[in-house]
Amino acid sequence: PLTAATTAPDQTRNFAISREAGTALSISTDVPDAVAKLKSALADRELPKAIHDSKTAAHVLDPQDFSLSGVEHDTMLYSYLLDPTYSSHRLADVALRRFNLKLTGTLPESADVTGRLATTLRREVETSGLVKLYQEIDLPLVAVLTRMEDAGVKIDLKVLAAMSSRLEREIDKKSKAIYE
Repeated sequence: PLTAATTAPDQTRNFAISREAGTALSISTDVPDAVAKLKSALADRELPKAIHDSKTAAHVLDPQDFSLSGVEHDTMLYSYLLDPTYSSHRLADVALRRFNLKLTGTLPESADVTGRLATTLRREVETSGLVKLYQEIDLPLVAVLTRMEDAGVKIDLKVLAAMSSRLEREIDKKSKAIYE
C-alpha cells in the first residue's frame, strides 16, 4: 500500500509517501506536476493506503482540494484497538512503544514508519480477532466523525441560557444547605 504523511494544518503543505520500508519521497505543493499525481493517487479508491490518523489527514487535505480514498490501514486506529488504555496514540508515541524508535519528526520518516507500523499492527489486530471491529465499525466511522466535525454543532442559545440559570439557582441552594 501507499503510505502518506502530511504537515499539520497550520504549516506549509508538504507530503511524503512511501511504497516500501526504508524508502520515502517528499512532495511539496510548490511542484504542480507532483501535486497533480499525488492528488490522483490519494483519491484512487483502488490504491490501498496506510496512514496514521486518517481523520486528521482528511481535515488537512480537504482545504487543499485533496480527496483521501482507499485507506486500508489507519495505524492510529490499530493502536487504539490494541492498546485502548494508553492516553496517546500519536505516531511518535506508537513508534516508541512498538519499535523503541524515537522519531526525528521528518515527513519521509513518518511515512516510512507508518508503513512499517501498518504491517506490524495489522498482524496484531488479526491475531487479536479485531479485524471485523476495525473494518465494520472503526474505519467507516472515521468518515462520519470527519463530516460531523466539519459541520459542527448548532446550539440553541435560549435553552443553554435557561439551563445556566437553573444550574446557578441549584448551586446557590446547595451552597446555602452546605453552609447551614
